[in-house]
This record gives sequence, C-alpha cells and structure tokens, in this order.
Amino acid sequence: MTHALPDDMEPTNPRLSPALATHVGDVAPAIVVTAGFDPLRDQGDAFAAALRDAGVPVTHRCEDSLSHSFLALDGLVPEASAAIERLTVDIAEHLDTAT
Repeated sequence: MTHALPDDMEPTNPRLSPALATHVGDVAPAIVVTAGFDPLRDQGDAFAAALRDAGVPVTHRCEDSLSHSFLALDGLVPEASAAIERLTVDIAEHLDTAT
C-alpha cells in the first residue's frame, strides 16, 4: 500500500485506516459494509466491532456473495445492485436519525 501514499504519510495513520485508531468512541454513527470476497473483510468486521464496543451506533453488513469492488458493478451484477440499494437505505436511515 505504501506505493499509493504521499511520501509524508505513514501507512499506520488512522486517517488512512480508521481501524488503527486507538480511540474510536468520538465519531459519528457508522455504516460498515464488507464483502464475502474482500481481502479487507476481517479488518472491516474488527472495525465495526471496535466502534460498537465504544458505544458508536453501527450498521454492519457483509455482502457474502460479492467481491471487494462490488460498488463498481451496479447495473452489471444484480446482487451488487441489490447490495447498493440496501446501502442507500442504510444511509437514508442514518440521515433521518441525524436530523
């Protein structure tokens, strides 16, 4: 991953990977979506658990039949389109509760 970072950014910077933050309790409610075929699935699951343990409201879903880049497959893969629709509903619900 370091090849994609600016020279002055450390790969352990929590802004790059929020799961590496030592304190996650003072953040907004979160939506964490991973995919079944996602090399970052375990990290996403751990991040959602850390948020939940810190008292942060979390909507966490794993789209088991999809790959990491499923958001780019809208309109091409029906399962991806359905997952994106679920995410859209989650975002709308989070926005409704924030107002």
